[in-house]
Amino acid sequence: MIADCRISYVRMDIRVYTASFRLVKVLRKEQYLAAGRNHVSVSARELDGISAGTYYCNAVFYEASRTEKTRPAVLIMLGR
Repeated sequence: MIADCRISYVRMDIRVYTASFRLVKVLRKEQYLAAGRNHVSVSARELDGISAGTYYCNAVFYEASRTEKTRPAVLIMLGR
C-alpha cells in the first residue's frame, strides 16, 4: 500500500472493508515513517481468511495527538 501522510507517525492501521463497507480486518503496523509518500507492505499471511472478491481499504495514521485517514482504495483479492 502506498499512502501519502502529512504527519510523521509511529502507528498505522490498515482497515479492510467489504463492498458494503463492513469492517472485515484491521492490520496494525508499528514503525516510524516520515511525513510524505511511504510504501507499506502487507504479506499474504496477514490477509488470511479473506475470500476472493473486491474490498476497500484505507490507512489510519496515529501520532501523539493527531489522527489522519487516507481515502478508500480498491483491493482485489484473487483466489490462490
